[in-house]
Amino acid sequence: MSAAEKANDNIDAFVNCGGAGDLITVMMMPDARAWRFTDISPAAARQFAERLLTAANQAEANAQTIPKKAPQ
Repeated sequence: MSAAEKANDNIDAFVNCGGAGDLITVMMMPDARAWRFTDISPAAARQFAERLLTAANQAEANAQTIPKKAPQ
């Protein structure tokens, strides 16, 4: 099981054990009111992981190019 947490933002992913054991269930709570579930294939999970990693790398690169405020 894998999880990424930030404040009240929870994302979790696990292999579906009921019925279709070949799907990955992604679980998200976007607004702290209700969990959202979706089942995706292993191939879709790999594509999603690649997109998340690309976005994370771009976000870090963008954060490093923002000039820091000069001390006063």
